[in-house]
Amino acid sequence: MESALLKGLTLAGAAVAVASCGGGGGSSGSSAGGLPGSGVTPANDYSLSLTSATSQLPLNVFGASAGIGVNAPYTTTLYVTGTRAGTRDPIPDGTNLACSVVPEGLESGALFYLDGDEEHEDEDGNPVGYRAITLDSSAGGASFHFHAGATAGTATITCSVTDPQSSKLVTATSSIAVGQSSGVSAQAQIAPAAPGFVYAQNTNGPSVLQLQARILDDAGQPVPNPAAGVSNLIARIVSTPGAADDFALLSAGGQLAKTVTLATIGGIAQFSLVSGAQTGSVLVEVIADRADNNVGNGVSTQVGNAVSIAVVDGSSSGEALAITSNGTLPGASVGQSYATILSASGGVPPYAWSLSSGSSLPGGLTLASDGIISGVPTSGGTFRFIVRARDSAGTPAEKLQEVALTVAGETTGSGGTLTVTAADLPKGSVGAYYAYAPAVTGGASPYAWVSTALPTGLALDSRTGFITGTPTASGTYPVVLTVTDANGVQANRNLSMVIDGAAGGGVGVDTTAPKLLFSIPTDGSTDVDRCSNIVARFDEAIDPVTVTNVSLFVRRRGGQTFSMASVSKLDDSTFALNQGDVCYDATANYELVLTDSIRDVSGNPLVASVVGFSTGGAVDTVAPQVAYTIPQRDAQEVDRCSDVVVRFNEAIDPVTVNNVSMYVRRQGGATFSMAGTEQIDDRTFVLSQFDEGGCYDPGTRYELVLTDSIRDVAQNTLVPDVVPFSTGGELDTTPPRVAYTIPADGAVDVSPTADVTVVFNEAMDTNSIVPQSFAVYRITGFGGTPTQVTVGSGSDTSPSTLPTATDLIAETDRRFTFGPVEYGDALPRLGLNLVPGQHYRVVMSASPRDLAGNQICNTSGQCGTTASPVEGATPSYSFEFRVGEQ
Repeated sequence: MESALLKGLTLAGAAVAVASCGGGGGSSGSSAGGLPGSGVTPANDYSLSLTSATSQLPLNVFGASAGIGVNAPYTTTLYVTGTRAGTRDPIPDGTNLACSVVPEGLESGALFYLDGDEEHEDEDGNPVGYRAITLDSSAGGASFHFHAGATAGTATITCSVTDPQSSKLVTATSSIAVGQSSGVSAQAQIAPAAPGFVYAQNTNGPSVLQLQARILDDAGQPVPNPAAGVSNLIARIVSTPGAADDFALLSAGGQLAKTVTLATIGGIAQFSLVSGAQTGSVLVEVIADRADNNVGNGVSTQVGNAVSIAVVDGSSSGEALAITSNGTLPGASVGQSYATILSASGGVPPYAWSLSSGSSLPGGLTLASDGIISGVPTSGGTFRFIVRARDSAGTPAEKLQEVALTVAGETTGSGGTLTVTAADLPKGSVGAYYAYAPAVTGGASPYAWVSTALPTGLALDSRTGFITGTPTASGTYPVVLTVTDANGVQANRNLSMVIDGAAGGGVGVDTTAPKLLFSIPTDGSTDVDRCSNIVARFDEAIDPVTVTNVSLFVRRRGGQTFSMASVSKLDDSTFALNQGDVCYDATANYELVLTDSIRDVSGNPLVASVVGFSTGGAVDTVAPQVAYTIPQRDAQEVDRCSDVVVRFNEAIDPVTVNNVSMYVRRQGGATFSMAGTEQIDDRTFVLSQFDEGGCYDPGTRYELVLTDSIRDVAQNTLVPDVVPFSTGGELDTTPPRVAYTIPADGAVDVSPTADVTVVFNEAMDTNSIVPQSFAVYRITGFGGTPTQVTVGSGSDTSPSTLPTATDLIAETDRRFTFGPVEYGDALPRLGLNLVPGQHYRVVMSASPRDLAGNQICNTSGQCGTTASPVEGATPSYSFEFRVGEQ
């Protein structure tokens, strides 16, 4: 991947002798002469140093692009500094510094500017990798970046400067190991399952999406499984300016919260995103700890990644694609980690994002295809650029929008006064997972964080300031956070952290009344599913003994209580009120009542609340329809081995959906055998390919057929539909032909007991070739006319075909055999099928088709000229033979 982006293949400057050094440090040297044999460098000679933020990078097995920040683990920053050897004065501003990767290490990575300059980006705004770069010094130094590739090895970076006094070349080197086996967390990947997006609550679509995280070491191997009871991964929803994440939750192992902890198995962990009531995008981040593969005791060295998930409105399908992000993005600061997301609606999700040609982001920031803008800005100012959103339709729709991003701070040197901007730290609870990231402004990155003693069970990541862990003791704790920037400037902030404990536990006892955070359905919801359960989530842990179908119940608005079957605990803060066998009435108003009998774990009563909602309309008599399919109608270049996804516009009776009521066939031809159907939710079903690798043919037209055997839950039949699509590869439009026959055309002395075999020149659709595809006539001679034959008893008034003694046998997908029999009084007794000395003609209909649905052609090039083998019409194919004398 990297080699395609490399520029500047000629090393800058003259050839240099490179001295390698480990540990992320650099070696410096000078070719200028001092006192002979003294080893002393004259005071005015240049001296050069080169250091890297890390001496080891993980193998870039995911092909991630270069970036800056904790979610860009494959990129490190290098700092080159030039001074006068004796006085330590910086070399003059604007001095050219040439840096390069030696050819032996190039396959392990490349150099990047990441400065937002269009000269250093491709036409799509993506940063370009180089073998050699040239930098202008400022205050005696400059910084650049090395990005790991997919090949393990050691990359040696060399920087050089020419001393104008001596005209000698001064060099410094630094070595970075890529992909060395470590067994500790070094890189994270997070990916959603199909379809890659989720529907908002109560908008006619699945509101749960599964995600998978992978944690690998530096060599790209899965990290070891953590010990029993230990979690080594955090998944959390990151708060953004949009509303989609307000009530969204993550679900894993009985947890339902904004932040969940997981244990990987073979480096993999799975969890789910549960949408809220608002559309937009939700930013989901996963975090591991490189220090000890354990996040339960806090994260000391963060490794992470993030993904943006579109939350769409299923009730508004068919709307045009639109970019819904604000034209002014949240502000950023020079040297500070930054992340925000772009959002779209309408069209066919999920959406792919890119920069319009000619647009560039501020230096240090990158735009991922899922709409995440992230990194560490290196330049201050207000930047305007154009983003492009593209949907997933067969013919994708695109939208462009100009956005503005203001980055506070100076472009070079310090970004203003270094300040820790965190207020008092958020409250925590004993036994509940805690995560908080303090913010800093000003100064120059990178930053280093330290703190005074944190509550037992919490830890501070020295690179990010991220405070995580599970506190074990209650109390009020004074915490002093200290951050140091790249120039050694420090800033402190005195803060307070309260950890709540059990009731009566002294200092830090929780006296705050719990509140309802949100419910499903939400307040004011309409058209609620009549048979759905209720979910209530509170803002803190609740005593489960106090949550019953008496303290939490449903009633008709202003009327009697509606009986619910039971209450189940989903996690410490979330409970489900389950329906019984009876559902709500149609088009009725109901209220969810939460009483002050519900109490938190400290015994504080709930702030009572009432949530109003109404159910859907009258008895359903409307036929269901197909909302969309994957592949879409008239889609081309469809993956030959892909499954089919069908989403209906309402809930469907799953018993009626199978691979008979919903199937794939070659266009106008035979059914393509699929393995079976799988229900994703009450509206979405998957028609799966063969379990053992049977895929569609390349370049072939197919049809997805949805029959009226499919019914909704009210037993209304589906409006039938046929969705055409074609697979990738060269399209087969060539009609099949007969390669040869047995007996051959014009054969004589054929055995009276012979079978007839027809062999085609390509694989055929066996369902299109049946006994009725062939007819056999006795004729007066070669090229003659049919004669009257006796069939059974009596005499026919027109030429008759001979019945077949055996069913047609498909010996292969090209070779077909049957046995013709002329019925006469003597032949069966003699054991003969055909009359000795007689001539016969075999006529074939147009029904035979190849796997692409092309009909058979005759020897004159006419294709599909007859629907059945009728003598006298122009046949698709015919041949004659004579039976030998006995």
